[in-house]
Amino acid sequence: SAAQPAAGHTNASNPAAQTWAEASAALRIESAAAKPSAAPLASAKLHTELAVQADEADEADEALELYTSAAEHLLSALRLEEGGHAAASIRLRLGAVMDRAEQLKGGGR
Repeated sequence: SAAQPAAGHTNASNPAAQTWAEASAALRIESAAAKPSAAPLASAKLHTELAVQADEADEADEALELYTSAAEHLLSALRLEEGGHAAASIRLRLGAVMDRAEQLKGGGR
């Protein structure tokens, strides 16, 4: 997808995009029936991808709204996880999304 850096490419200007790509590679999303966190994770992924696109287009207000929405979906997914590797991956994604939202709130690029 366009929101993820190409293989071997580091997106230093947007750590949320880079961290999302790394964490996504470590986490396999199973069907919603088998894993209750799959639906909020899918929503979080979509909102993160849209946020990265808005961010890269210098649409800070839209990006902030989308990063915030992604964080809410990640929190929902985290509540549904029982711990372990998946919860750690979600926490990693959540931290990256929240960090970028805070940067945008502060007017930073």
